[in-house]
Amino acid sequence: MEKTHGQIEDCLSLDSRVMARYKVFDGGGSNSWAWRKGKSQEVFSSITYHYDNGGLVLSYTCNEQQHRYLVDVVTTPCNYGGKRYWFNCPKCSKRVAKLYLRNSMFFCRTCHKLNYSTQQSCKLESTRVGMYKIRDKLNWQYDTAFMKSWHKLKPKGMHHSTYNRLVQRHDELERKSEQYCIANFHAFMNRHGLKPSWD
Repeated sequence: MEKTHGQIEDCLSLDSRVMARYKVFDGGGSNSWAWRKGKSQEVFSSITYHYDNGGLVLSYTCNEQQHRYLVDVVTTPCNYGGKRYWFNCPKCSKRVAKLYLRNSMFFCRTCHKLNYSTQQSCKLESTRVGMYKIRDKLNWQYDTAFMKSWHKLKPKGMHHSTYNRLVQRHDELERKSEQYCIANFHAFMNRHGLKPSWD
């Protein structure tokens, strides 16, 4: 089952605010930008860049393919003087502070369909709450994540149309719950560099 949304925590990112603090946008020239592991500060990935007159050219290899493209850098004035730097997303041109690497390209969060892991956890929880509320209305057991079809009995006295509507909604929520579970599992495995035993 394909995951439609990725998680921000799984992606490398470029932050215009951090790069500004490191004087990347002062003057111009070429250099490298690295990502480091936690306390060890060991470099695990890096790219090269060239900045000149509002344009940041990124150069890197990803999935054995060489990439080189321009990211526009713009500024806005700050309330107390100075200026703030932003990226224009290479795909949609939206002004953003951060670009994320996914599918070999640095785009904004919206273009990559990214959200935070807590958002996906909240979606899973709200989906299950809705599913369990319907089970309660139908007098079904709701202490298990997924139900067998022969447990889905119509309560005595309930109209068939009401029952069918509730069952349809329940099954939709059940499918969504399964999708969120799988997405969270894969995100956990990716964050810890693990592979499922069936791979």
